[in-house]
Parts: sequence; structure tokens; C-alpha cells
Amino acid sequence: MDFFIQLFSDPVAFWNSHTLLIAQIGINSILASSMFLVLYSGQLSLAAPGFMAIGAYTSVLMDQYWHTPLALNIAAGVFLAGLLGLLVGLPVLRLRGVFLAIATIGFIEALRLGVILNLPITGEGLGLKNLSADPLGGIYLVLVSLVVVLFVVWRLTKGRLGAAWAAIRQDELAALSQGIDVARYKMIAFVLSAILASKRISISSLIPAMRSTALPARCRSSHLRCWAAAAMCLGRWSAR
Repeated sequence: MDFFIQLFSDPVAFWNSHTLLIAQIGINSILASSMFLVLYSGQLSLAAPGFMAIGAYTSVLMDQYWHTPLALNIAAGVFLAGLLGLLVGLPVLRLRGVFLAIATIGFIEALRLGVILNLPITGEGLGLKNLSADPLGGIYLVLVSLVVVLFVVWRLTKGRLGAAWAAIRQDELAALSQGIDVARYKMIAFVLSAILASKRISISSLIPAMRSTALPARCRSSHLRCWAAAAMCLGRWSAR
């Protein structure tokens, strides 16, 4: 109760006391938005943590070894995640429902066990530290990114893409009969979801509480996957 009292009685003190909490809410909201896109197109995909890991390791490793600018690090992570989303989506999007969910979970486990826990450059499961993380500037970038992502997702669902996704979600056969390229539109949703998920975790490398060993652990944690799935489902239900 004191939490909400402080929020309305002293917003400045609330901001100073709960900066990291606000940042985590914003970051996880970006993740939920990325998973919402594939759900909106009628696909049950849980591959977001894998794309989060791609964005996280790419951005932090580039900063540590090459000392490249932040914008370039995030762009590289987003590009690699989008490319991997395209490659993964080609075979798995032939599946539907729970079979698609199982296939995307298999992708996450293959990435975790085959790459993250076995390569020295990734810390072999011990995690990486981003010592150049900016605790002051990171929170503002998170909030701005959240607003941009929510606006982009809203515009996508209200435009031609959104109409095609809605038709596919309702009935794929009917969408095909109307001339909608189902495979193409499902792939677009899958790749866009991968891009948003990778941007989420690339930005989180700015936050001090997420720049140590907790960052890769969050990338592969099942509870985060379940939280994001619950958030996108509740968000969709409340929007009706």
C-alpha cells in the first residue's frame, strides 16, 4: 500500500527509489509487445528469449572487444536476431499451435546448451559484464524505446499487416481463399517479433542491475518467458 501512496503523494521520491523497477517494467513491456505480434497473427511462439540472448551477447561483446558506439551495437544485435528469426522461421512456421511452441522452445534450448554454455566468449554460463553501462541515461532510453515500440505495434495492427494477421488468426483457409499470402505474413510477424525482443535485451545492457551475470540468466529463464506470455495475453484480453 505504501508503494501506491508514495507514487501519488511524492512522484519524485518514487522515481528516485524505484528507478530500476521502472526500467525493468519498461524493458519487459517491450518483450511482451514482441511476443504479442506473433500471437496477433495466430502463432504460439516462445522463441523470444532466444532472440533476446542474441541481442544481449552481440551488443555487450561488441562493446567489450571493439568499443563500438551504442547505436551500432544495438543495430547489430537487432540485425542478427532478425536474420536468425528468418532462418528459424522457415522450418518452424510450418507447424501450428502447441507444436510450434515446442519447436521454438527447442530452438531456445539448442542455443543455450549448444552455444551459450559451451563458448568461452559467452562466459560459458557465468555471464558477461557491461562495465560501460550508463545508469543515468539508460532509463530514459528504455522509456523512449517503449513508447516507440508501442506506437509501432499499434500502427502495425491497425494497418494492412494487422488486417492480414487478424484474418490469418481467425481462419487460415479463409485467408488463403481471399488471396492472402499466409506464409509470408506469418514470417513477417515472426521476424518483427525477433527484432523487438533483441532490442529489448540490448537496451537492458544499459541498466546496472542487468549488466552482470543476471543478464544471460534472464535471457534463458523460463519464468520470464511465462511472464511475457501472460502479459501479452492479458493485454490482448483487456483491449477487447
